[in-house]
Amino acid sequence: EMTGSEPLSLSEEYEMQRSWREDPEKCTFIVLDSHRLATAGNFMDEAGADTAKGCSAMAGDVNLYLNDMDDPSCAEIEVMVAEELSRRRGLASEAVLLMMRYGIDELRLRRFVAKIKDHNL
Repeated sequence: EMTGSEPLSLSEEYEMQRSWREDPEKCTFIVLDSHRLATAGNFMDEAGADTAKGCSAMAGDVNLYLNDMDDPSCAEIEVMVAEELSRRRGLASEAVLLMMRYGIDELRLRRFVAKIKDHNL
């Protein structure tokens, strides 16, 4: 298992993003694959609605969990690249660095904790 979660449908992803947007202890951004974005066309989602091509370039997400009550300047950071064709190309590293920059500049974080499974080193 390369990811910490099961793949979600587009509607499930939207619902998860909505719930996370409203949770003050979580911060999440979607990771897009620029190679997939360049070749993507518009497509129909499960409900039959036109979906922007950015959705077809969705590769994963990067998250901050602000759950250390003893140290509000610390966050757990997590990244997932779910799309197999988007793995091993540096997307996760770039996403983590960008999220850390956001955490430092916007959330005033100073310490990050990452948990990495042995098989994912």
